[in-house]
Amino acid sequence: QAAVRAHSQHEEAVKAQSGYAGIPEHRFEHERIILTVTALMDDALAGNHNPEVLTENCDLLRALFFSHIAGQDLALAQHLLSLGMG
Repeated sequence: QAAVRAHSQHEEAVKAQSGYAGIPEHRFEHERIILTVTALMDDALAGNHNPEVLTENCDLLRALFFSHIAGQDLALAQHLLSLGMG
């Protein structure tokens, strides 16, 4: 989860430097992902190794990351490209 938080902080710094308008929404999305990763890690560390639950959790993470990248991150990339920062 430290890597996800570090990535999120870097993205938020880039957004602030570039004048990106969607910072609060993007920050909320990052927090939602971090909370989900933390909860799933806690569940696994508590000994929940049920294959069906692990599969569901992996599917959930995949969907969260894909949605975030295809939506929020793509919008940021387009913004940066429009400023010649890509």
